[in-house]
Amino acid sequence: LAVLTTDSQPIDPPLIDAPLDPSASKGSSSSSPSAPDASTSTVAASPLGASTASGASSASPVLEHSTLLGLALVLPSELKGLTVRSIDVDAGEPTDRLIERMLQEFAGGAAAEVAYRGERRFVRTVEPASGPIAAESGVSAPWIAGGVYLITGGLGGIGQELSRRLLRDYSARVVLVGRTALAADHSVEGDSDSSSKARALAELSGLAEASGGSVEYLSGDVGEREDVARIFGWIASKYGRLDGVLHAAGVIDSERLALRAKTAGSTAAVLKPKVAGGRLLAEFSEAYRPGVFVLFSSIASLSGPLGAGESDYASACRWQNHLAWELRRRGWKGARAVLLSEWGEVDRKSTRLNSSHQIISYAVFCLKK
Repeated sequence: LAVLTTDSQPIDPPLIDAPLDPSASKGSSSSSPSAPDASTSTVAASPLGASTASGASSASPVLEHSTLLGLALVLPSELKGLTVRSIDVDAGEPTDRLIERMLQEFAGGAAAEVAYRGERRFVRTVEPASGPIAAESGVSAPWIAGGVYLITGGLGGIGQELSRRLLRDYSARVVLVGRTALAADHSVEGDSDSSSKARALAELSGLAEASGGSVEYLSGDVGEREDVARIFGWIASKYGRLDGVLHAAGVIDSERLALRAKTAGSTAAVLKPKVAGGRLLAEFSEAYRPGVFVLFSSIASLSGPLGAGESDYASACRWQNHLAWELRRRGWKGARAVLLSEWGEVDRKSTRLNSSHQIISYAVFCLKK
């Protein structure tokens, strides 16, 4: 399967120059161990812009179709015997040249994700970051004492830990957003999840009072324009400023892990908070250009095996990664996508990954890079 994508702009930083293996026999699918087996069909999808490009114009379609890259990465882990290559080419690439490059990739290219710019070939790589990640190492971040911070998924595990850190260390004014409606007195009737969130909000309110900060909870769906407009209208009226956005909202469809079991509706529900939510948060934050704009993503967006069973979630996270790059291209220096492993476990096992302390410390480190 070849997912062909097009874009006429320079390639993004995560891709590096890498010539195709010269020993590959052009057009021969049997000359490389990475070629698809005889039982696998090779299908070319319609060209769509999917690469993230530094210097791309705001009208570039690259961001809109970046979810395809997440899906293409996961497919081989879900459908055994399938070999997938994501090949990004210039929009004006002649059809015969495009087909030639596709055949070359299946014949001798081991990389699952490549891009061509003229005669240059790029592949995506992942390299270890240098420097300390622990808070004890003295790493600081651009937090502002008394600053106003919006946290989506605010009463989830990550949202709670972020709130505690901001309240305790910076006496921040924290605005939490979640889909659960809570009573003004933090009491709630109903399921245990809502009761747990009500107790968490009560705890954060006590911490805010002790630290000199404040915490507010607004119910709303960040994937709905009307809700986001209401939330930002409230922030403008209450504070008139916004110093940071921490987007930790997300949905995982744990009932439909097999790709064949997913539906259009279930996939849309997973994409909504990260894709539509990320877009709306960026749009409404434009007037503030906050110094911190963090999109909490997952390493499943860069690893097919880790994303297996979560093709929709991996695709949504991949879109977030590209949104962060696009915002930085537009001058948002504080925009970051923080890709974490099993960060949802903070909700259930605080000991995972050396607890949320390590996770938040890592996020702080990423903000300084």
